Amino acid sequence: MTGIKDVAREAGVSVSTVSYVLSGKRSISAKTTDKVMAAVERLGYTPDASARKMRGMRNHIFALSAPIRGDINQAKYNAYFLQTAWQAKNRGYDVLLLTGEDAVADIRRVTQSNLVDGVVLLDIEEHDERTAQAGSYSKPCVAIGYPCRA
Repeated sequence: MTGIKDVAREAGVSVSTVSYVLSGKRSISAKTTDKVMAAVERLGYTPDASARKMRGMRNHIFALSAPIRGDINQAKYNAYFLQTAWQAKNRGYDVLLLTGEDAVADIRRVTQSNLVDGVVLLDIEEHDERTAQAGSYSKPCVAIGYPCRA
């Protein structure tokens, strides 16, 4: 698997220069940036997700928490999923669909591990545990539905 050192060697620059080009944390000349990006392209380099998380960079993935209930309107769900995927794609994001039985645990797992940048809570119902716990997730959430009114 190609690593950052391989990209640096291919581009004829230091590892730190490659890192700065990819992270955007320092200004690097256009000529050097072009060399690095050409090397990235030639080698098919993809930055390691865990390293990106350590640097606090976004993953460009958000979670869609969508419980699969017996009474769901499949046509509406399908339309929502497709529209969500299109909108995410158009903005450079991917969507991770969470449908497990323990939605709160699933949301915590993907937010605490920094796998996602945020969460959309779909089909909120009265007394929905996902919204009750939203303040404890480590990422921003958006809720769609009808939560309990206080």
